[in-house]
Amino acid sequence: MTLLLSCLTPKYIVHISDRRLTWPDGRVAEDQANKAVVFNNQAVFSYTGISRVGSLRTDEWIAQQLIGKSGLQDAISSLTSALDVTVAKLPYPNRQLGIIVDCWASTQEEPDIQAWSCAISNFIDPIERKVVAHALPTFSTFTQKLQGGQGYAFLPFGQQMAPTIMKNLIRHVVRAMRHAAPVPTTIAPESVARFMRDAVLAVAAGNGLVGRNLMMATLLNRSLPENYGKSDTFGYYPDGASDPTIYAPIIITPSLAIKGFKMYPGPPRFKIKSNVQEG
Repeated sequence: MTLLLSCLTPKYIVHISDRRLTWPDGRVAEDQANKAVVFNNQAVFSYTGISRVGSLRTDEWIAQQLIGKSGLQDAISSLTSALDVTVAKLPYPNRQLGIIVDCWASTQEEPDIQAWSCAISNFIDPIERKVVAHALPTFSTFTQKLQGGQGYAFLPFGQQMAPTIMKNLIRHVVRAMRHAAPVPTTIAPESVARFMRDAVLAVAAGNGLVGRNLMMATLLNRSLPENYGKSDTFGYYPDGASDPTIYAPIIITPSLAIKGFKMYPGPPRFKIKSNVQEG
């Protein structure tokens, strides 16, 4: 399993996943795999666990379930139903799979847009909320939102992150906030992404199941005037490099799906997976 690390704030969401795939015995199969899918500039879906669902890589299979969905709730519900039907039939002895959905959403009770994180998993007991050794027959969902008045929430999922690494991550963010302004509410998402990168690399230094090549996605809260006209950002940190190469994971929009969008340097490279008309 990989390590997924999320950061929820009132202004932006940052999500980082490592790109390593391993065989059941721990040997490295690949260090360049993508594990993230961005949906309608509203959510990022990322997985840990089995790297293939049938004939498709897991990220591509997730994308297939999201294409053409009318909204976020429809996307999550359809994906969960597809997981229950498909993963239980896989011939693998180990079918553990967890999908994190970091998103901007509202509810009838709380109509304001807020940062949420939803885990869809077949290896967490829905009652005790503890990791189990074998895949459960169905998937359960667990949601968490950024609490009112909370500036940051860091949520790891998958491989274990030592408490000392998490404490260092929070310490770096607090220190950066103090240097940014007398009473800052947030710091730049790029700074948070660098601190998160360092935290994942610290885990990778002692855990061979976590790679040093990382994928980052930043989603802005578009209900805030300060984010009008700004773009979400995506980046690939090659072997833990301090500056990311601007390269997007799979991106789903209401009209099409793009895989491998290299924004800079060089010309864009598109691979159209599907073309779906709105309505």
